[in-house]
Amino acid sequence: MTSTLAMETINFSPVDSIVEYFSNSADKIDRSEIGLYEGLRYLFCSHSVMTEKLSDIGNTAKSQRLTKEVSDAIASVAYEDMASAFAAWCHRMVIEYVYQSESSNNNLKQLLSDLKQCSIFGSTAMGPGTANFLTGTDIPIEVEKENDEFTANGLIRWASNLTGKFVIVTAVKETSSDTTYIVTIPGNSQALQINNFTKLLGLDQTFSTSINIRDLKIPNENIVTHDFPNFMRSIIVPFLILQSSFCKGLAARSLHESLNMISGPKIVFEDELQKNIVEFNQLSEELEIEISNDLASDEEIRRLLRVRLNFALLASSSVNLEYKLCGGAAYSISSPVSRRLREAAFLPIQAPTEVQLRWILSQ
Repeated sequence: MTSTLAMETINFSPVDSIVEYFSNSADKIDRSEIGLYEGLRYLFCSHSVMTEKLSDIGNTAKSQRLTKEVSDAIASVAYEDMASAFAAWCHRMVIEYVYQSESSNNNLKQLLSDLKQCSIFGSTAMGPGTANFLTGTDIPIEVEKENDEFTANGLIRWASNLTGKFVIVTAVKETSSDTTYIVTIPGNSQALQINNFTKLLGLDQTFSTSINIRDLKIPNENIVTHDFPNFMRSIIVPFLILQSSFCKGLAARSLHESLNMISGPKIVFEDELQKNIVEFNQLSEELEIEISNDLASDEEIRRLLRVRLNFALLASSSVNLEYKLCGGAAYSISSPVSRRLREAAFLPIQAPTEVQLRWILSQ
C-alpha cells in the first residue's frame, strides 16, 4: 500500500555540526553514563551566537536575528538530546538575565564573563517570578533589607544545572514593601540546602531538585534588577521562544522519523502525520513573526504563550505517533523513541506548566 497524499515538507533543518556532536552522546547521557556539561561547553564556546545579548533595546532587528539563530541551535540540540537542550536553555537564559541588569558592577561583569566561558553554569529558578509576572501568584522567597544586603528565606521549588560550579538566578520579594527583585545566588552559598536528586523519568543529567534557603545573605552587588516589571518584559520574548525551541526540535525529530515509516499498513496514520507537519510549519512561522517593540506588549506575550503551549502539545503528539509507527521495538527502554516519550513527558509540567498556560490563555 502506498501513500495517497502529497506529504507536506517539514520546514526545519537542524544545524549539521550540532546534530553530529549531540548524536554521539544522547543515549549515554540518558543512561547517566556521561554528563552533559562537556556538550554545553562545546555549544557555547563553539557557537558565538549562544553568548550574544538577545534583547537589545533600540535594535529590534538585531534581537530578532540573534534570537532566531539561538532558537535554531537549541532546537538542533533537542533534535538529538532533550536533556542537553533543556540545560542549554537554562544556561542561555541566565546569561540573558545578567545582560539585562541595569547594574554594571564588577561582580555581575565577572559573572557574565564566567557564564560565557562556561567556567560556571547558570541555573534559572524563574518559575515563580514568571508566574508572578503573568498571574500575580506569590513569590516563595522573602527578603528583609538591612544596610546594603538582603537576608533571604524561602524555597526554590525546582531548579536545574545544580552541579559543579553554578549560579542561581531567581525572584525574591521584600516583606516590608512587597517589591520584587531579581538576584543571583552563588551555588556554594552555605545557606542553601540542595535537596536530594531523585531518579527522574528522564533528563536525570540536568541535576534538578528543590532548594531550601535559610538566612541567606544577598549583597547589593548580587541584585540583577530593581525594576521587576520592565525586566520581565525585556526577557519574556526570548524566554518563551527558546522554550518553544526545544519543543520544536523534539517534534521535528519525531516527524522526520515518522515520515520514513509511513508506508504499507502504516498509512492509516497518514492524515495524522500530515496534520502534525502542517501545524509544525505554522507554529515555526509564528516563532519568527516580527516583534513590535523592545519591551513585549501584553498581546505579544499572549501570542508567544499560545505558541509555547501548542508546540509542547505538538511535540507530545508527534512522539506518540512515532511510537505507534515504530511498533514493538519502541517499547524497549533503550530505543530512541522510548527516550523521546520520556523527554516529552516533561513538557506539560515545565514552568510555565500546561495548567498555567491554559489558565492564563482562558482569561
